[in-house]
Amino acid sequence: METVCAQMAEWVDMLTELNLSVAINVSMRELANPLFAEKVLRVVEAHDVDPQRIKIEISESTIPLDRARMLDALQEFQALGFRLSLDDFGTGYSSLLHLQKIALDELKIDRCFISQLGLDEKNDTLVDAIIAMAFSFGIDLIAEGVENEDQSLWLRTMGCDVQQGFLFGAAMSAERAEELMARVGNRAT
Repeated sequence: METVCAQMAEWVDMLTELNLSVAINVSMRELANPLFAEKVLRVVEAHDVDPQRIKIEISESTIPLDRARMLDALQEFQALGFRLSLDDFGTGYSSLLHLQKIALDELKIDRCFISQLGLDEKNDTLVDAIIAMAFSFGIDLIAEGVENEDQSLWLRTMGCDVQQGFLFGAAMSAERAEELMARVGNRAT
């Protein structure tokens, strides 16, 4: 968290100009700690980072059956101004319950569904339903694991414009990300 916030402080102008945020994966063990949100807020404030630029990302497959503490922690993060993202959507045990109980800002469709687009009619119908459901809840949507133009086109046709995966690039260093943001920022002006 310290490293991410320090980097965000260096990038504050580019993040604001390009309206970007950073997702930080948080484990259930961290959410179980009642002091975790307060600790994160102290780090964010120490670096003068806007909590709205940080997405607290949890993986659906790791959500425990006893969700009371997790729900409290997520509500605490939201009250502090952080955004909430649910990763690996569709791979857990109670996906629809999560949509009902957690005021999510973002949903990430798991790559296992994206990899089968155009190959399996049932899968296509399921992805279409996930997209429609997210939109009806007013939740931002990201498709993970987009690896080819056909997948990207299918998703764009269904209204899912935010995509990530090897089609667009591999994971990169902070230096490379900064170069990319600078290049995109120069094009926007």
